Amino acid sequence: MCFGIFKKKPATPPLSDATMTKAQVLKKLEEDILIHEYWACKVTEEPGWGDTMGDYDWHLMWIEVYQNCIYYLQGGK
Repeated sequence: MCFGIFKKKPATPPLSDATMTKAQVLKKLEEDILIHEYWACKVTEEPGWGDTMGDYDWHLMWIEVYQNCIYYLQGGK
């Protein structure tokens, strides 16, 4: 038997040390929220763009992901 051959491997190796400070990461996450807010509005104005730029719900999902990352990085449980 070939145990373990179907285990998923990480796409990239984990970092051994952080390359950004927590403050830098939080700032980038907040910037990403603004980008997704912009595009969520844009794809409602131009629905055809949703096929390539992500639809409204997709952008809202990423906004929620970033908000949760910020929450956890700031010590939320």
